[in-house]
Amino acid sequence: MGDQYYKPSVPATKAQIELGKKIYLDRCAKCHGEQGKGDGPMAEGLVYLPANFTDTTRMAYYSDEGHKQIIRKGIIGTVMFGWEEKLSEKEIDAVYAYIKNFTKTR
Repeated sequence: MGDQYYKPSVPATKAQIELGKKIYLDRCAKCHGEQGKGDGPMAEGLVYLPANFTDTTRMAYYSDEGHKQIIRKGIIGTVMFGWEEKLSEKEIDAVYAYIKNFTKTR
């Protein structure tokens, strides 16, 4: 990833956000919640709570590429597994484009 880490994402299209929403609601909302607050039905009882995408401080901590890398690879030691073998790069970009809408900060 190296020199690509701080490269900002290109603005998302409406179609990309719609695709991201569909994937997010199907695969991510169970843990992260429909509104991205980390309060999905499977979050209860987890040692490490799912990310709250409405938290502007948390969302600003990683670059756009950093967030997409978490989606791709997951986070070791948590239930957040990587999606790179289940989602295409286009789908990962779409999911992140949708997630960014929870804060509208980026």
